[in-house]
Amino acid sequence: MMRWLTILFLSIAGPLWNTTANADDPIVVPELSEYEASSLDFRRALAADRRGDIDAARSGYAKALSADSLFVEAMVNLARVELTSGNPADARDWVDRALVAQPAYPAAHALAGVLSLREGTIARAIDELRSARQLAPSDVHVLTNLGAALIRSGQIAEAREVLDAALRIDPSCAEATLNLALAEDRDGEPMRAAHHYDRYLALAAQGNESVARVRLRLAEISDTGGSQSRPGVGSGLDSRTPLWRH
Repeated sequence: MMRWLTILFLSIAGPLWNTTANADDPIVVPELSEYEASSLDFRRALAADRRGDIDAARSGYAKALSADSLFVEAMVNLARVELTSGNPADARDWVDRALVAQPAYPAAHALAGVLSLREGTIARAIDELRSARQLAPSDVHVLTNLGAALIRSGQIAEAREVLDAALRIDPSCAEATLNLALAEDRDGEPMRAAHHYDRYLALAAQGNESVARVRLRLAEISDTGGSQSRPGVGSGLDSRTPLWRH
């Protein structure tokens, strides 16, 4: 059983000591075991992470690991925090540790794939993300990132299949929609791409950095009647690789 399930049970069950004693009995709060302490630190770190307090999240995940050095979920989340903070070397170190501790852990392979993409080692990224897909075939983020890697390697047919699978699971995934648009665009199908670009604009959050570029690409397609078969030079569009909290 993975640690995150235990964390969920702890959050539902509350204190794990006896609650049937007589009201007159003195209340004795036991010291937390190392296992319980690491889970509590992890939950606090995750809460800080969700509210955007990166320093508190980093500290909390590190505390969880100091109590349990094999806490794989904490390793992966700490790696993600380091990556988003601009520390890819530290992120790689934590991901590698996670894969040693739990070689069949899908989130570790998934994040290793994103790291490899950002390092420019596309073949390695595809291998890691394929491993993640085998372990977690319904994970939309894994499918979206695998599609992104395949687009960058020019494997458009497989990218389309993977992204179609992601959107069957979650039709509202903006990143998968954008990646599918790019796959069609780079396969010389600008009118099909335009359909997915329009869908992306309906799904994307306002202020997203890709929105303006998508609008420019749609204008190019409209102006040329689809005869320009690739995104224009300088469009800046690239496949998206979303990160997530585990």
